Amino acid sequence: MFNMRHITPLCLSLAAILFMSTQAFADYTKRVCGGEDQANGCPVATDIMLGCNPTIEEVGDAACTIISNGQRKVLDYHVDRQGSHGGGSCGYAWYLVTCFR
Repeated sequence: MFNMRHITPLCLSLAAILFMSTQAFADYTKRVCGGEDQANGCPVATDIMLGCNPTIEEVGDAACTIISNGQRKVLDYHVDRQGSHGGGSCGYAWYLVTCFR
């Protein structure tokens, strides 16, 4: 017969291990903005600032490039353009990038 006092902590420990291991490989998002004034021109908070008119590939590569074991790798990604705003010589456009692990 099983003693529930021993099974419950075991189940909780296994659940914690599973949760931690899925967090290590979770997808993540970054907001990227492209525009002239890289210091403070984007009208929204950003993680990465690029110059004028970045391509979708440049946006995805900037957000999702990792270095693993000394090797550069670009993760798969999805880019959503969130908005744009005039200003400077080329305006500003910002994107939410989801990187897939």
